[in-house]
Amino acid sequence: MKKLSPEALRRLRLVGAKVGVFLFVFVVALYIWFPYDRAKEMAINMAATQGIDVDIESAGPTFGIGISFSNIHVKTRPTTGKPTRFSIEKATVTTSVFSILLAELTSSPVPYTIT
Repeated sequence: MKKLSPEALRRLRLVGAKVGVFLFVFVVALYIWFPYDRAKEMAINMAATQGIDVDIESAGPTFGIGISFSNIHVKTRPTTGKPTRFSIEKATVTTSVFSILLAELTSSPVPYTIT
């Protein structure tokens, strides 16, 4: 096995530091500037296509890769009878980085978790 020279180790550390700084800045920027309001609108529109009226007070980031919705008011639109109404205090939709990578390898849909 060939031993790395001090110069090669220094280059590897420099590249690793630059990649680490890039990933940190990327994640912070993603959390700050992700269009959470647009995700909230998409969730409301998807529910409307299923015949459900949804009002979401706020949307924001959650730990990992995901989005969190809070104070959700749901009302069904039945053709007959009274509509059902209920509230959900908080809902999060998350996925795992590893499940995304494995889904690409196996060509299966990306698994996600709703809590």
